[in-house]
Amino acid sequence: MNIKLKPILFELIWLLACLCLSMSILFIIGEWDPKYHLITVRILGTPVAFSDSDLLYTSWLLVILFVYCIKEVRWKFKRTVPNTIAILAGLLFIVSLSFLHAGWTSYPSLSSLGHEGLTSGQFGLIIIVFRIVAGLLLGIVIFKWLKNRSLQLPQSL
Repeated sequence: MNIKLKPILFELIWLLACLCLSMSILFIIGEWDPKYHLITVRILGTPVAFSDSDLLYTSWLLVILFVYCIKEVRWKFKRTVPNTIAILAGLLFIVSLSFLHAGWTSYPSLSSLGHEGLTSGQFGLIIIVFRIVAGLLLGIVIFKWLKNRSLQLPQSL
């Protein structure tokens, strides 16, 4: 096997593992309705329905970002391909949150019982928190990667 192809193949296996992990997480925390292509997740006690493909793609990008941040600590963020994958996954995750549409219904009869459901403001705040966390992880990856790359440059003097 070609030496240049081996790291790329290894990273493809990691990406597939991240896809399997995100699918497993979604099946554990959500209820999938294959007829309507929806996954229903309870957020703050309110069932929220997402398009299954949108939620799978977004969660896969989040899992990639977390897994690659954790696994690159061992290598001190020196490798180019994994760091590029982590940065692209983080950027795509932040952008994909803009296209993640959710639907839920809050019935007045349930709110009269004293249990309030998820509001659009709370959902927006949750999305902002996810964006901030992803942005912080991206900042860490970029900072560590650039720091290690600058240490590897030859010093001429």
